[in-house]
Order: sequence, then C-alpha cells, then structure tokens
Amino acid sequence: MKDFKNRMTKDIIMPALKENDLGRLAQVPEKHPEIDAADWCKFVESRLTPEFLELSKVQRERSSKIQSRHRSGRSGMVNVREAVKKDLEVADPPRHRVWIKSRTKSRKLVTDYDKEIMLPLVIIFRNEEGTVLYIYTKRLNYCDPLASEIVVLSWGATIARNLSLHNVIFQCDSVDAATAVLRKSHEIQIAVVTS
Repeated sequence: MKDFKNRMTKDIIMPALKENDLGRLAQVPEKHPEIDAADWCKFVESRLTPEFLELSKVQRERSSKIQSRHRSGRSGMVNVREAVKKDLEVADPPRHRVWIKSRTKSRKLVTDYDKEIMLPLVIIFRNEEGTVLYIYTKRLNYCDPLASEIVVLSWGATIARNLSLHNVIFQCDSVDAATAVLRKSHEIQIAVVTS
C-alpha cells in the first residue's frame, strides 16, 4: 500500500502540482476506478499540505546523497545478514560481507545509482626491508571507493592466509574500510596504517 501511495504521489499528484493543474486532481484517476472518491480527496489533501511538501523535499535531498543503495528489497538487511551467515556457515558474519552482499546484483557489486565502472585492484606484499614479495591484481565492477577498499582488504587477508603469512600490516587510505573489516575473529593479526 505504501508503494502504491508513493507512486500515486509521484506519478499523478506531483506532476499536477508542478504544472499548476490542481483541477485534474478533483477526480479519481481513470486508471484506478476502484478508489473511493472521498478517500481520493482526503489523500490528495494530505499530499498537498505544506508539512508533507516540506518533508518530501527534505527526503528527496537526503535520498540524492546516497552513493551506494542496498539491494535487499523487502527482505531488509536483517535477512541479508542471515543469508551471509548461511553462506559462510558462521554465527557472526563480518560486517563487510553483509554490506557487499546487500549491494550485489547478479554477482556484481552495484553502487553509485547503478553506474558500473571497472577499477583495478592491486595488492602488494613486501617484507620488513620493503622488498616486493608478491603482487596481485584484478579488475572488478566498483565505483564506490569505500566498497573497493573493503573488497581489497578482504581479498588481501584471504591471500595472506593462503600464503601462511603472519603479522601482516595492511596499508590503505580509508579508515572506514579498515574499521569495517577489522574483526576479533580474524586468523591474521591486522595492523592498519592509513595514509
């Protein structure tokens, strides 16, 4: 019902308001004869109040600032977390895995209003003297810097574990990404140096 009201507001009421043609709102829309005329009039009045119009403006501005929309649909983030628990077979899944899964569509991470771009992801392993030991690269569809940083940190931890490396220092330029992946349950001791 909420979605229906939003569509009626967006597709019928707001265009009439924008065109300054409020007279056409006096009648129930032809496409929806099932709506009672009195209910329609109350609904239109509620959507044209100064309070509603101000709230609508504030919410549009807030929504325009979102850079990575989740794709959990009606199931919500709680169910996404449950799905990650099931996939990973763990009781407490890492937050970054839940975040990534909630923004994944057909195995692609989609962010920034659904625009996809290819970013190179690079991991360089050095020893204490600074000598390069390993370099790993791949290209993935990301346009949100935070998402790419989280994926690189997670990928780097997996590679380090597979190489049996210990006392690994991850260096990245995102404190938020480092905070997202730091977990007490990591098998690798992680120290983060942000630059």
